[in-house]
Amino acid sequence: MPGVLEPTTLDAVHRTCKEVVNLNPNVQINAESVKAFAQQLNAAAVKAAGSRASIFPIKFESVEAEVNFLCLFHLLDFGSGYDALLRASSSRKGAAEMIQYGCFGLALSAARLDGAWMRGFSPYHVHTAFEIESKVEEELQPGITISKAVSTLGTKYVGMYCTYIL
Repeated sequence: MPGVLEPTTLDAVHRTCKEVVNLNPNVQINAESVKAFAQQLNAAAVKAAGSRASIFPIKFESVEAEVNFLCLFHLLDFGSGYDALLRASSSRKGAAEMIQYGCFGLALSAARLDGAWMRGFSPYHVHTAFEIESKVEEELQPGITISKAVSTLGTKYVGMYCTYIL
């Protein structure tokens, strides 16, 4: 209907949180604790954090698109435990740079980073978006090569992790 705003993801979060509180007697919101927490916050720091520019120079079409992007980015930002493996199989300088590069590219190339798009994400997409090398050329004889899957176990698991998260 024209002129009526469709509920956003954030509206759904508010609604479902309220339903959980109303339907489950074990969930409670302590108003005094909320008030005490709010009073101990530094208002200037909260405002500064809320107005901080994204590390990505992207203008999002909506708050929902930005939340989807940031959730995806932080889900994939799993730490530096795979740095050595990623350095060996990617042109990037490690996990942090690879994730920034991949997420930036996904945001620029995808119509929407939503659930439907994520369900279609495949190991091939992990390879192309994040530049994780998934195959190596091995020479069988002079002039004859064959493509093989990367045998580095960790690289396999990083790709599986990215596909699982997406």
